[in-house]
Amino acid sequence: MINERKDFVSNIPGNLARRSFFLLSLYFAFAALVYLVQHFWKAFLPPWFLEYAFQIFLFCALGFLWIKGWAFKWKLTKTKSLQLIGLILVYIIGLKLLDIVLGQWGVWPLRRDLWHWQNQLLLQLLLAPFLEELLFRDYLFRAFCLEMKSLPRAILFSSAFFMLAHMSLYPGAFLLGVFSCLLYYYFESIIPCIAFHFLSNLSLYFIPYTLPHLYHALRQWGLYHLFYR
Repeated sequence: MINERKDFVSNIPGNLARRSFFLLSLYFAFAALVYLVQHFWKAFLPPWFLEYAFQIFLFCALGFLWIKGWAFKWKLTKTKSLQLIGLILVYIIGLKLLDIVLGQWGVWPLRRDLWHWQNQLLLQLLLAPFLEELLFRDYLFRAFCLEMKSLPRAILFSSAFFMLAHMSLYPGAFLLGVFSCLLYYYFESIIPCIAFHFLSNLSLYFIPYTLPHLYHALRQWGLYHLFYR
């Protein structure tokens, strides 16, 4: 299947694909160091660094890959652009319909403290979707496709590492990783992955406030924190 789609991995040099596990080991070593600092030497580093440490690493890793010849795929044909818009509408309308099925139509007012989470909004809605999708999907997923010669294995391994990169066994991250890989393979562009990562993180904020019946059902069934941290 991968051999039939050589254009899918055409702009990843083989030497960069072979460095994927090396970059992953650096990432987890850096993550372990940051967590140690946060717990034992927090006063020695400025708060902004601790807040954005992982995004700083991702940015540096992407810069290294760019210098070495990696280039991300972002172009979409007109047909696939329309398909992406339709998919986003299906996602949003589907959530609303599910909320209606679970209870009466109703929208809760936004809590006043919602917009106090400015740092989290920047991380969750801008930096995380962009930087994480570029590294874990556009680079790592395609590098695994080249190295493993198997699409299912590349999807499972890259999604598992994406979940572990959140420093927890978080099923929502794994499922988002699988879905993003499938999106990338079909659209051959990172744009749909970034869009749905953004929507997934945005759901953390808008589901409790605009889809109350769905929110309460997910909490009652113990599913909310499996998908939204």
